[in-house]
Parts: sequence; structure tokens; C-alpha cells
Amino acid sequence: MPRLEMSKYESEEKYRIYISRLIEQKYVGGFCIFGGTLESVPIILDELQGLAKKTSLPPLLMSCDCEWGLPMRLHSGGTEFPHFMALERMNDQKGIRQVAKAIGDEMSVLGLHWNFAPVADVNSNPNNPIINIRAFSGDPEIVAECATSFYEGLEDASIIATAKHFPGHGDTHIDSHSDLPIIDKSFEEFDSLELVPFKRIMQGGIPSIMTGHIAAPKLAEKFGAKGYAENLPTTISSYLTQKLLREYLSFEGIIITDSLEMHGLRKIMSHPGEIASHAFAAGADILLMPTDPIAAYKGLKDGIDRGAILLENVDKSIIRIEKLRDKYLTQRLPKIAVQWVDHQQIAYNAAKRSINLEGNIPKPLLPSSVLIIASNSEREKRQKEITTMFFGSRYPGLSVRFADEGFNEELGKNPLIIIMHRPRGMLTGEINTESVSVKAKTTIQKLKGTNTTPTGIVCFGDPYIADNFRITNPDFILCTYSDSIPSVIMALELLNENI
Repeated sequence: MPRLEMSKYESEEKYRIYISRLIEQKYVGGFCIFGGTLESVPIILDELQGLAKKTSLPPLLMSCDCEWGLPMRLHSGGTEFPHFMALERMNDQKGIRQVAKAIGDEMSVLGLHWNFAPVADVNSNPNNPIINIRAFSGDPEIVAECATSFYEGLEDASIIATAKHFPGHGDTHIDSHSDLPIIDKSFEEFDSLELVPFKRIMQGGIPSIMTGHIAAPKLAEKFGAKGYAENLPTTISSYLTQKLLREYLSFEGIIITDSLEMHGLRKIMSHPGEIASHAFAAGADILLMPTDPIAAYKGLKDGIDRGAILLENVDKSIIRIEKLRDKYLTQRLPKIAVQWVDHQQIAYNAAKRSINLEGNIPKPLLPSSVLIIASNSEREKRQKEITTMFFGSRYPGLSVRFADEGFNEELGKNPLIIIMHRPRGMLTGEINTESVSVKAKTTIQKLKGTNTTPTGIVCFGDPYIADNFRITNPDFILCTYSDSIPSVIMALELLNENI
């Protein structure tokens, strides 16, 4: 299931020919889409499905990462919902299910079948650079309940759900997009924390689980790994994929790898054919986003020829995939007319109910200035426009600046601090996940050094950064647990009520 770049497919004939060849030569069983719009995606997917039919292939499985809706991957269009950590703050399982159903309905209209969600990781490490607000909670029981509700919502929309990233990516301080995280916990520790959500969601019948590029030496050793094999990432570890997930936990659904483009895996094994062969031999049914799909296909064939991959396991994977197609494509519910306005209302309601306010917003709220702490990429995006427009229109002449533009007496004695930070993976192109944390620490030191007391801290996204500002004794701390558009607007409206 390779990557499909929608903009390239639309604009580059060479790329269209390449994608067509993958289908015509039967190298693929589906695609994971990136980019596109509400208008372009269904046209392209219909075109590819037509080519598959002409080639006598079964319907292609079309997937996408839509944890918080279509805008997570599309260039434009679709409803943006709050992140999982924000959804948990609603304390409403029915509400989570409603959000997931809305996301699933929007995917279905475009011709997408598969959402790589929910995240079933337990964010037990506040310094996690890639999971963070993508996880529902740091409590395994809460994650289990919320992830199950989200899966059920996707199921209501007849969309394939995937719990990820097995055996758990929450307790890492390394981003697997860039390097290989190692979680040095025993089986007992995993079983009491990371595995809890996966076991619960399996009991609920989730159709697929994604293995992560995560090494767990002690866990692998428990299932027979020795020496070098103890340190292999789950993606290519038969001890963690086949023996733990398939046999010990008795998972009967589809096992799909995390993206095979990620450097956490490619630092261990670089050739796409070798990666493909090892991942399938380890127990995967579907290989997601190999860097070279044709080389991956040939690697699988070579593995079968050498006996490294057993034909009986190939047959079992085919049966599982055909069963999945039968349920979610052949017996699929007819497309519905998506009520986009209703979905927006669902998103804004969820955002409003997710806000957590600690302390009291002064009334009237009269900050001496507004200081925004954001990554360099965020400065060029919608956050700057939203915040400057809001404060500029309500506080004429109010100084609104970014933390790296300078810190001096112009801030006054009671600035309002706004933090915008959502950890991202290396593959997104939005790099340097630590920059906001570093800027926040620097800001705290300067506030203390000048005896400046913020009137408030408003945190869009990572709530752990806001915790660090308690030492500055602000009047209030407001957290949205998401930097989605609804989350930002709902928080600004709350502040507006106190002007």
C-alpha cells in the first residue's frame, strides 16, 4: 500500500504513468493518500479503481491518516476536529463516537475506506515528541475506553479502523520518523500499561492493528528473542508481531506496518526489498508506504522463493484481506450526503467542551501585551493571523509579538502568553519539535528574571508546556489540548467574554 501524492498525480504525467504501472503490473493492493482536495480526491480514486477493475484486480483499498479529520492529510477541505487528547477531555464517549462517525462519513464520500486511527498509545511520557496530544490520555484505562469509542464511530460509518502503534509508542522520547525508539520495559510493565488499550480494543473486534517502529528488548526476550533479534523494531520482529500479537494475544485481524519510509526502521535495514521480506515474515499482512513498491514486491517474491516466507502464511494473509474487502467494500453502506455544517458544529462543540480553565480570567482582561510562543513554521500559518486579528481588533495598539522577536520592557508587567505547539513527525516537513519547548523555557526564565507575572497562559496543543508556567504565578491557565481551528476559536471566544 504505497504513498499516493495527489498533487503530483494531477500535475506530473510521469508520476501518473508510474502509479498506473503499479496497478497494471499488480504490484499494489491499495494506496495511502496525501494531499488533494474534496473535489480532486474522489475523481482520482475513481479513476484508479477503474484501472484496477480493467486490470482484473479486486477493488483497491484506499487509506489515509485522518485522526482529526480529512485536513490532517488533504491540502484543503473537510472538517477539522480537535485532537484525541481534547476529545477525552469532553468526558463523553458518545461524543467521541459521534466525532469518529463524522470523520468516517467524510472519508467515505471521497472513496476512502481505511482510517489509520485511533491512536491507542498511552502518553505516559510528557517529553514524547510525536504522540503527545495524538493520544487520548496517559491513563491506559481511559485510552482503552476512548479508543474503543472512536473505533465504534468509524465502524458506524463503515470505515476500517486501525489501532496504533503496537506495542505502544507513548513512553518514548524519540520520534520514530527520525530514529528508533527503544522501550526497555519488562513484559509485566507493558502488560499493565501499553498493552491495556490494545487488548481492550481487540476484544471489541477492531479489524486492524498497526505495528510501530519501536524496539522492546525485554518484551521480545520474553517471547524467545535472543541477541540481535531482541533489538529489532516490532515491524520486523516475529517475536513481537507473530508471537506476541498474533499468537499470545490471539489477534485475528489485519496487521499492517507503520510507514516503511520512516528512518527509525531504515536505520536498521535500508533496502526496501529486504524490509518488505522481513516485515511480512515477521507477521505483517500489509506493507504500508514502502520507499520503492516494485523493489518491495520483488523482495516478497524473493522471500517466498527462498523459503523465508511460507506460502501458507501468504494464503492466510490473502484470506484476511479478502474478508476485510468483503465486509467494508462489497457490503458497504451506500454513500450518504454529508452535512458539512452539522459536522462543523460537532467539531466546535467538542472544542468548547474540551477547554480546561485553571484559575480565573480577570474581568476585564487587560493584558499589557501578547507574547506568542510558536515554532518558525507556525509563524507563517493561520495561528498568527487568527491571534493578531483577534487581539488587534479588540485591543487597539496592543503589542502582539513572537517570543523570538525579543523580550523587553515593552511587554509590560502582565502579558498574556499564548503557546502554540503540536508535536509533529519528521515526514511532515514541519521540523524541530523541540523549538517551542526551548522557547518556552527561555521565556519562563526571563519572566522570573524581570519579576513579570503573566495575566494568563493560553496553550493550544501540548498541555505539558503550560504546566511549566505555573512557576510564574499567572492568574489563569487555559488549555485546549489541540491547535485545531475550532479549539483556537473557542478559546478566543472565551477570552472575549471577559473583555
